[in-house]
Amino acid sequence: MKIFSLVLLSYLSISSCFGAGKFERWLSDYRPRNSLQQRDIYIYLPNGYETNNRAYSVIYMHDGQNLFDPTRAFMGQTWEVEKTLNRLIANGAIPPVIVVALDNTSDRLNEYTPTTDRRHGGGMADAYLDMITEHLIPKVDSTFRSNFSRTMIGSSLGGLVSLYAIKKHPRVFSKVAALSPSIWWDDKEILNTLKLTTDFPQRLWVDGGTLEESLPAELNLLEDILKQKLSPERFKVFIQKGASHSEKFWAMRLPYVLHYLLRD
Repeated sequence: MKIFSLVLLSYLSISSCFGAGKFERWLSDYRPRNSLQQRDIYIYLPNGYETNNRAYSVIYMHDGQNLFDPTRAFMGQTWEVEKTLNRLIANGAIPPVIVVALDNTSDRLNEYTPTTDRRHGGGMADAYLDMITEHLIPKVDSTFRSNFSRTMIGSSLGGLVSLYAIKKHPRVFSKVAALSPSIWWDDKEILNTLKLTTDFPQRLWVDGGTLEESLPAELNLLEDILKQKLSPERFKVFIQKGASHSEKFWAMRLPYVLHYLLRD
């Protein structure tokens, strides 16, 4: 397992306000499945969306409160998704994309976990992912100009449910990123799930920090599984030196995640 220090590449880090897309609340109190709580859904449309006829790839991201708005984010720290997207798109590091941000709910632990942990409960990820694939994605595709190339990105328990989506819906998401995923959940059952998985996304990014307790060792185990399943160019396991489990470090890594997943 390699440990990396982030080096700011010019095309990922140059500041630019040209072509500023933005997040807007699209759906309020969204609740297509009675078993799940209602939530707001936000949409990011890139600059120029209204003035052309092109179709765009769509990124689905969990924990919408923490992605772009510091007034709603945990401890006021966001992933800076809006700023990062605008910078990378303006600099040509990634193509323009649509982003769908799903707010979490007070039932987050249940919704983001695929199995029941004997200490913490949980286990409603099937219902949560079915909500996305059966209800939200068709609504997005019928409302916006999508090209049916889909990415899923999440962190912590959101990273866990993103890894589970590989098994649950193998042909829906062609690219997946799990930042600091909660591999520890239910005695690391997600590793057994992925061992039995045969259909993986085109590109997969998984990462963590050296200060995240058991995660570096768990990522070693995951990397061993992925080496048996995928060619080296289809996955990246990244360990950031000195990084802990927080939005601050996920924001730092996000430009590299997006560039890896979306580059031509």
